[in-house]
Amino acid sequence: EFVRKECCWLLQVIIEERADRADFYDHIPIILRELLYRFNDESSIVLKAAHTAFSALSKNVSAEELVKHIEFIRNLWASMVSDARRRKGGVGDGEFLLPGFNIPKGLEPLMPIYQRGILYGTYNIREVAASGLGELISITASKFLAGPFIIKMTGPLLRIVGDRNPSAVKIAIIKTLGLILVKGGPSLRGFVPQLQTTFCKALSDPSRQVRFEAIHALSLLMPVSTRVNNSGEAAHSGAAKMFKKFQPRILVVMEGKKSIEVHKAMAPGL
Repeated sequence: EFVRKECCWLLQVIIEERADRADFYDHIPIILRELLYRFNDESSIVLKAAHTAFSALSKNVSAEELVKHIEFIRNLWASMVSDARRRKGGVGDGEFLLPGFNIPKGLEPLMPIYQRGILYGTYNIREVAASGLGELISITASKFLAGPFIIKMTGPLLRIVGDRNPSAVKIAIIKTLGLILVKGGPSLRGFVPQLQTTFCKALSDPSRQVRFEAIHALSLLMPVSTRVNNSGEAAHSGAAKMFKKFQPRILVVMEGKKSIEVHKAMAPGL
């Protein structure tokens, strides 16, 4: 534990002391790997040290520079999650929450990187950033996503979703917005008009997969856009009304798919 904590501290010192010279940039992948792997450490002391060091990296190296490594970062997370699931005594297919994210402001130092990728990246970077953000959300508990984090995540996605993006980017954005809805719930009521417009517009997209993701996202939006009473009847009623409203259009854009298949896509909200 002591050695791991001191390693994080030494990396932090290097980042802060050499920030003006920027002579460690060639070693950023190594720094990322060593710090991010510590986000899954069993020691709270090491977690804090790794988080502090990564915050120093985020503050002293521009998001424009760090976003160059966003695909590498995404692969690191994937490796860590896979190991947590498949190793002996792992969680298997159950829920896995990354310890380094499930602390106060756990995701904060990563947000500038993903925001930069989503807003200003190439199409490939946008897709990686949007999908990667969704993957981070899936391994973070809802209580650590509340408040400003939800806005920081939702705003950039809504800003670019109307751009002329390839289908792969649109799919990544809509999927991640759906995950944000699942985790954010009622705190996203202020975004309901924008989200509804976004998903409804996607129902007319040439890509079938984009249209299908839009249907699923609308189903997740239903409970958020309805005031729920204690019995939950209001939510069910509102969801049913929204389904009836969009069902004819959904059936058309899905090119004649059977009603039961549409119901399946909409099931989360019904």
